[in-house]
Amino acid sequence: MSFERVAAHTIEQLGGEALALAADKALSDEDRADRFRAMLARELDIPTLARFAVARGWRRAEPADRDAYVDAFSDYILARYGTVLDGARDVERFAIVGAHRISDGDAIVTTRLTLVDRRQLVIAWRMCDAGGEAKILDIVVEGMSAAQTLRQEFAAVLRANDGPHGGADRRAARTGRLIGLAETLSCHGSAIRPPACYRSRIGIDTVD
Repeated sequence: MSFERVAAHTIEQLGGEALALAADKALSDEDRADRFRAMLARELDIPTLARFAVARGWRRAEPADRDAYVDAFSDYILARYGTVLDGARDVERFAIVGAHRISDGDAIVTTRLTLVDRRQLVIAWRMCDAGGEAKILDIVVEGMSAAQTLRQEFAAVLRANDGPHGGADRRAARTGRLIGLAETLSCHGSAIRPPACYRSRIGIDTVD
């Protein structure tokens, strides 16, 4: 089976599972949110997304600091985008409309969501081959990339954690920036929700 077909099958299963969870009235909101986060943890390529989000900051950090950052990033991204999947309760129909390969082990799966108010939403899923499994690398909602949005936001945090440095202190300062980002995510990750502009595109409440 071609990788794009594997990727499409993965997203089709994810959509069906999300809709079933959203419709399960026996679940409490807390249990539903926990299961949505578990789905994300299973389907997202979190290590690759974590590296992409900090760009050059990754290459400049020590291995132990990278590990601390990825752990914090994982908690952050699951809390943040678990809210996005929670919007599945407003989806009436989820359909795969196309899948194409970009390169070996890299594909785009396009889906169309029909909401309960009859609006339609197109979402593209960037999929990558992670050890023989198709994992989600990016979610593009009506042209808005979640990965690029993260990268822009994290760049601002890294700049805020960067102070004057030079000479022998330069390496320590660069490492400190990534540690500072990990600490920021650890402290605030559970309270952070997708930006209002992103949430409005997927049809969930935009009132903070």
